[in-house]
Amino acid sequence: MSGSTQFTPRVSPRPKYEPATEVLKAFLWAKLQSPTIATILCYALEYPHRRLQTFFRGFGDFNIPINRNADLNILVPNDDRLWYCLVSCAIHITLYWVINSIFLYIDINGYLQEYKLDRKGPKHAKIDWKLLQKNWTEALFGQLIMGPIGFYFIIYPVAKYFGMPTSDAALEPNVFKLYLAFVGCTCFNEWFFYWSHRTLHHKAIYKYIHK
Repeated sequence: MSGSTQFTPRVSPRPKYEPATEVLKAFLWAKLQSPTIATILCYALEYPHRRLQTFFRGFGDFNIPINRNADLNILVPNDDRLWYCLVSCAIHITLYWVINSIFLYIDINGYLQEYKLDRKGPKHAKIDWKLLQKNWTEALFGQLIMGPIGFYFIIYPVAKYFGMPTSDAALEPNVFKLYLAFVGCTCFNEWFFYWSHRTLHHKAIYKYIHK
């Protein structure tokens, strides 16, 4: 051990590390990539998002404005919170299953094995299908039940409290301002994720929540 939060790699001879300036450059570039991609996607997907929103609220008819049909108001209310919840859950669920399915396919077929982390013994190196099915069940429960409840009753009100506009509001015309907003969100997300995750590892609550 070389410190309370560091470890010494079990490699002999020890690898030659890059200069601090190169590490800092790579770090900054990595932190600027996500906001850049997010900004580009915002402008690229604005029109498709509005068309999808119109389609959703009009039940397939782009020419039916909401609030003009009583039946539509009952089935699909003009509810910004509902739209926020549905879109957020759809994005999360889609990314979860697509990305993890790709990795599962790679693991099943034995691709890229040289890049896998070492496991403790041959038992842990193989796919445990019972454990995987348990994971799928828990994931579906979280995504289809707990996720929508959290987005609808907790995340949306908090986001609105901090000034989030409605989903049909015009996109920020100042590209640089939108980019800076994503930079701030990225920094806060990484900071909050790290400390919340570390908190869950506290011995008083780890086995009851995170484990």
